[in-house]
Amino acid sequence: MNRASLRIAPPSALPNLPSLCLPPRMVTRPAIFISSVSRDLASARQLVANTLSFLGCEPEWEDNFPTEQGELRAMLRRRMKACQGVIQFVGHSYGAEPPVVDGQFGRVSYTQYEALHARQRGKKVWYLVLDGSFPTDPHDPEPAELRALQGAYRERVQADQHLYHPIASHDALEANVLKFRGELTALRRRGKQWAFTVAAMLLLLVGLGVWQMKSGSEVSEKLTKLEGEMAKLREAVSLFAPVQARVLREEPGTKPDQIEDKVYEALAAQLGVDPKRLRTELPALARKLQEAPGTPLFERANAAYVAKDFAEAERLALLAADEAQRAAPPRTQDAIRAWELAGQAAQERIHYRDALAHLRTCVPRRSSRTASATPPSGHGSSSPSRASSTTTATTGVPVQSASRW
Repeated sequence: MNRASLRIAPPSALPNLPSLCLPPRMVTRPAIFISSVSRDLASARQLVANTLSFLGCEPEWEDNFPTEQGELRAMLRRRMKACQGVIQFVGHSYGAEPPVVDGQFGRVSYTQYEALHARQRGKKVWYLVLDGSFPTDPHDPEPAELRALQGAYRERVQADQHLYHPIASHDALEANVLKFRGELTALRRRGKQWAFTVAAMLLLLVGLGVWQMKSGSEVSEKLTKLEGEMAKLREAVSLFAPVQARVLREEPGTKPDQIEDKVYEALAAQLGVDPKRLRTELPALARKLQEAPGTPLFERANAAYVAKDFAEAERLALLAADEAQRAAPPRTQDAIRAWELAGQAAQERIHYRDALAHLRTCVPRRSSRTASATPPSGHGSSSPSRASSTTTATTGVPVQSASRW
């Protein structure tokens, strides 16, 4: 079907169904973004696109460079948000660059920006480092300054801990992409599972819509209740780690095998849900949120923590903290919450040194926020000892308990 032929029905033509946040793609073929400089690698990019299609993936790339400042980067972010991974050619051409230096990554080309942004968002990036003997399309040489910038980028990629694949010919290029078959198959399976889940939810919503038209206000009330219960379950995912920290802080003598029981009991009481149902449904929902496209980094980190994937929870929490710090203006409170979660995840992994480092990162920021909100002396200001205890008490995992680790 031609994408241009798709049309969205007006709201008046649809039944009054509850809203549902759908993934940007309703296809089971995972979208893979191909990042390359078009001036000398267009034919190589087309070869990779054909190989990806053969492997059951949907290749995406961008050729047009609008002249408006910042427009292309925003468009690239939108296109890449729907992709499950990025394959980048690291050749010898720098390519076009934004008219102003990027605020996050410094002076980079659009091609370099694509991989850097994808990694910042936690997406998989495969690097294909092209040798000097790799056959390229005819093109004019770039200025020495741009060649030097690209050379420095190549060195950073090759020195990075992520794997890269040096390539000298088109045959080697195709062979290297075929090596990704296993990882791409896993992405395709995940996409199918997600599509089937969404399809099932759509069928359920259609049935609920018919039922709503027949039953009127009674069905509307039930749908509202169902949405409320789902919202409470998602809230429980975000509250799980803070509640666990509170239980550990208020009941330090609790045995390890009883801590989780108390956490679920406290969550159930706080949200007004059945504890047995919460314990049964929350881990399953957490696993789905962890893999669902479009889920925010911090919510994915909390979901991984509930699912006991503590290494992934720590990694995602640190990414969320970095994202909050880089925001304009910085979201300091969000960064503090992410560092606290990273500290708890590290503690669960028995990596006490890392846990203490994460918690110490957020404590000074809490202290500075508390100090900035304290009135001047003689106008109701708190004593130093009280300010210190407030900082400790507001940290998710008590700072004083860090000395035990």
